[in-house]
Amino acid sequence: GRGEEYWPTTEAKKFGDIIVFCLSETTHRRWTVRDFIVTNIKSKESHQARHFHFNSWQESGDMLNKFLLLQFLHQVHQYKKQKSSTSPTLVHCRTGTGRCGIFISLDCIMYQLEDGKSVNVYGTVHKMLFHRPLMVQTEDQYIFLHLCTLDIVRLKKNGAEYENIMEERVNDELSDTNDSGYETHGYVDHYELCL
Repeated sequence: GRGEEYWPTTEAKKFGDIIVFCLSETTHRRWTVRDFIVTNIKSKESHQARHFHFNSWQESGDMLNKFLLLQFLHQVHQYKKQKSSTSPTLVHCRTGTGRCGIFISLDCIMYQLEDGKSVNVYGTVHKMLFHRPLMVQTEDQYIFLHLCTLDIVRLKKNGAEYENIMEERVNDELSDTNDSGYETHGYVDHYELCL
């Protein structure tokens, strides 16, 4: 089932010594962006926080459209760059595993590319699994990470804007597929090494 909505919409919510007030809410087609003021009642200290809520990723069924996720991730990255934020990013889903693992992996991969580093999906996933088991739970998720990574590289190479991408603009040249229809190109063997 769905996790509890811990964020306020119209009035402030209190959580122990913390009060959260929603300053604004902008609804996009597949996600919502909220700005909060988070105040500690005892210390009177307040912080502003931005909440990116991706609501297009269901727990069951097929993996989501990778282009929607890349557009969403790009929006998060743009905000972090704009704010020059050194604050940590909190990522969660209902279980705190699979979907979080994919998002965090892609986030790391995007930063590796932006910093001009080589990308190592296997190494990224292996390191995450070492620190927090079950972050990438299935072969399909691992393959999905590779396919998203390929698209990130292709988009970067072609200078395409994430906001304008359509699935037809990226030509997949891989041929191997697994039972679920995802192109594998040998990624399953790498996934098994991570476990």
